[in-house]
Amino acid sequence: MTQEQYNQAIKQQQQTQIDNDPNALYADSMREERVANVLAQLDPSNLVDEIEHKLRGEKFNKSTQEWSPISKDGSKVPDILIGRYVSFLGSILTLHTTISNYSLSEINNRMRLIISYLKRDMSNHAEDYGLENNYTERDRIGMIILETTSSAFRRALDGSESRRMWGALKVDASLNPATKKGVVDALKFW
Repeated sequence: MTQEQYNQAIKQQQQTQIDNDPNALYADSMREERVANVLAQLDPSNLVDEIEHKLRGEKFNKSTQEWSPISKDGSKVPDILIGRYVSFLGSILTLHTTISNYSLSEINNRMRLIISYLKRDMSNHAEDYGLENNYTERDRIGMIILETTSSAFRRALDGSESRRMWGALKVDASLNPATKKGVVDALKFW
């Protein structure tokens, strides 16, 4: 038996042990669950739902875990506006956006496009939306959308969110007992 054949047999034996080890399978499933958890925490798509409720004039009640109207009249924002903006924001507020690597000028250009869209849409459809002379409501709607999209883009400034995500996954992998490293080894980056 050559050295190469011996090395191949050892690798195959180690892989068989890993395949048959229920602890290795459990560790793999835990690692996948942690990755999914990190990605879910980073995903801004739940912001779209939050924006929809805020446009409707609702607030989240922590004790009942439900959204409820802030006032008895509720928001006068029509469903057509909410539908358009939720659709529009659904294409912007994605995990792809936050884990991108945008420069400040790219973020500013994207924000200018969003502002331009909002201004044109609210001006061109002011009558449909019932906002002909209600500039205060237009400002409220604009601020809700701009603050949320701006914060999502800032998370992607120079790839900072992506670096945080990969850093968290590296720490998670290094703390995993299947890697045979100790906690001290995992914390060496500090």
